[in-house]
Amino acid sequence: MLDYYTLIKPRPTSMAVITVLAGYQMGLSHQPVPWDVLHLLAGVFLIGAGANALNQWMERDADRKMKRTADRPMAQGRMAPWKGLIFGLTTALGGGLYLYSTFGALAGILAAALLISYVVIYTPLKRVTPWALYVGAVSGALPPMLGYAIGHGGIDLRAVVLFMILFLWQIPHFIAIAWIYEEDYRAGGFKMISVEDPTGHRAQAPMMICGTLLLAAVVAPAWIGMAGSAYLVVALLGGVAFLWMGLDFVSQPTALKARGMIFISVIYLCALVIMLAVDKDGRLFTSTNI
Repeated sequence: MLDYYTLIKPRPTSMAVITVLAGYQMGLSHQPVPWDVLHLLAGVFLIGAGANALNQWMERDADRKMKRTADRPMAQGRMAPWKGLIFGLTTALGGGLYLYSTFGALAGILAAALLISYVVIYTPLKRVTPWALYVGAVSGALPPMLGYAIGHGGIDLRAVVLFMILFLWQIPHFIAIAWIYEEDYRAGGFKMISVEDPTGHRAQAPMMICGTLLLAAVVAPAWIGMAGSAYLVVALLGGVAFLWMGLDFVSQPTALKARGMIFISVIYLCALVIMLAVDKDGRLFTSTNI
């Protein structure tokens, strides 16, 4: 049973669930419907679990060569590959069909886009080019859009803003992760940016560009009335700190700075999600709350 727990990658799956819920809450114009929340959680959890299982099935040989993944069930031979494949297909497709049957065609389409971008495109592309990073960022940015579409009943500018915030946030975050595990990725045959350029010089441009664009993206919710001034203050202060940490890292890449970058990025994302929820439509300091 513990092997199946490992197979679903609990931390990434939980992060996807959290961002889906954030998107769902932002899309609502009324109080959350408890049954809808449970249906959403179930569907997204199944998709995330299945996608991660399929990822491990596809990368079982590479996992065997990397220290941080060598103990995974299929890499170690504790689980037969066909079992991992069946588990992954059943849960991933089951989750997508569950969302489609519960919330309609748009939810099904977005769920399919998430699975295809992550499993079919991103996972094999990691062995081909560092540009796979951006495909992976698309996969990671789709959950809040999915949640928003279900809560709102469609996609609009707010959904696009949520997508862009998470997309841009992921690039510096995963560049720092790639730096820490550069030796593992090299051993596994992955063409990560840290493997292609261990000096860190090629990471400077995406760090600077995405960090700067993220500052603009996090302002957008306040600009379009999606969130208020309290959110804006937190978003800007955190965004400046995030950008500074990224620039400090690429100026002199070290494992310590990379870990600091990862820590700050996670804290910043959590702060954004919380402030988007509590200051939705600028309600935190409205007269009704005073």
